[in-house]
Amino acid sequence: MIAALGGCLVLPGLGWARRLRLRDLGDTLALTVVLSLSITAVVATATGGAREVIEDQKTGLLVPIGDVDRLAGSVINLLSDPEKRRTIATQSAQSALKKFSLARMVDEVLTAYRS
Repeated sequence: MIAALGGCLVLPGLGWARRLRLRDLGDTLALTVVLSLSITAVVATATGGAREVIEDQKTGLLVPIGDVDRLAGSVINLLSDPEKRRTIATQSAQSALKKFSLARMVDEVLTAYRS
């Protein structure tokens, strides 16, 4: 499940999706992480896709998969520290724009086609 809580987004992982046999949700969730980074502070489980786009403690908070206590603690940490939340949100937005801009994606696709 994905939850928005007071200025941060919580992405707890895909265990629930696997139980429901939603096969293609991994790509969708990775896109959700990227889009979320451009607008808010994100707390996510350290799945492969999340680790690719989130730099822990800088552009979001990553917690071990299945560690509910750490997930809750990270959310409480962000909710109780507005300055940290704003800093992470700003850094994540800058990172998302740099790494996942339309221009960069077009350049990478063109480079792949040319090689």
